[in-house]
Amino acid sequence: DSLGQDPALSPDRSPVPTAAVYLLHGVDDNVIPARESSLLAAHLRGKTRVRHLLSGFLTHADVADRPSVKDTWEMIAFWTALGEEQ
Repeated sequence: DSLGQDPALSPDRSPVPTAAVYLLHGVDDNVIPARESSLLAAHLRGKTRVRHLLSGFLTHADVADRPSVKDTWEMIAFWTALGEEQ
C-alpha cells in the first residue's frame, strides 16, 4: 500500500521538473497507453518546457518494423530539437 502512495508516482503530487521534459511514446505501445504521455504533456505545459511526440516509429521499447517516411522525419525533428536546446 505505501508504494502506491509515493508522490513520485503522481505528476499532481510531485514537484514540477525545472529541466525541459521530452516525452517520446510509441503510438502502438501495448504496455503503457500512448495517452498517458499525452496527459502528462498537457499537465506539464505552462509549468515547464515540454516536447511531446507520439510516434509510429516505436512500439514499447523497440523500433517498429518499418516506420513511415513521416514517422522518420518526425523522429529526426524530435531529436534535432533536443540537440538545438542544449
